Amino acid sequence: LRGLSDLDLKCESSSFIANDTLKTAGFDVSPKQSEPFENAIVFLPRAKGEAQNLIAKAVAQTPNGWIIVDGQKTDGIASLAKLIAQNVTIAGSYSKGHGKVIWFHASGAQALCAWRAEEPHQIKGEFVTAPGVFSADGVDPASAMLLEHIPTDLKGEVVDLGAGWGFLSSGVLMQSPGVNKLHLIEDNATALDCARHNVPDPRAVFHWNDALRWKPDVPVQTVIMNPPFHTSRNADPSIGIAFIKAAARMLKPSG
Repeated sequence: LRGLSDLDLKCESSSFIANDTLKTAGFDVSPKQSEPFENAIVFLPRAKGEAQNLIAKAVAQTPNGWIIVDGQKTDGIASLAKLIAQNVTIAGSYSKGHGKVIWFHASGAQALCAWRAEEPHQIKGEFVTAPGVFSADGVDPASAMLLEHIPTDLKGEVVDLGAGWGFLSSGVLMQSPGVNKLHLIEDNATALDCARHNVPDPRAVFHWNDALRWKPDVPVQTVIMNPPFHTSRNADPSIGIAFIKAAARMLKPSG
């Protein structure tokens, strides 16, 4: 992005960490940009549905400019480029290392607006999710198994680290009436918006924040989590370890 610093650049990311980092670097950034733009760059995420949604949003908000799509081959840039080429004329492309960039003009790409999936969708008849959030197509089996083994007599304040769209928090609040407050900590603003739908319990408090840096006002009794173990396609146990260390710092001695 530094190569574009002489432009009137506005950034959009649902990640709290990305927002915090970009703001510190001096960029104008928010979870959602709504105005029209002259040109747009989409940095491809791993989830195909989220990628298509971002491209459709870029086309809709850039009616007369260029759309640039930049991605890693491991994140599906090649297959997505083929999909785009079925609907629009690609003006150019450039490949280097493990990455690829393509660009096309938005004026001839209105067909891609059909990829837009802004509204959350319902799963299992009770929960809503959205493209790009973890386990967007159904309840994560590991989270479901974990909930079966969480004690039903929890009390006091509870923290759900990396709460996602709220499955664990919803279950804990339903099965543990002794909980008086449950903090949902989530980096992904889209996932947290879904959690607000999925966890309407007044005991729930929602925090768009970095799970590894957020701290409660007072130590809590319990921390629950199904932490991430990936930032790329390769598993990284150190992420889960960092979540456990963060949880330990939040707990009462008896927690």
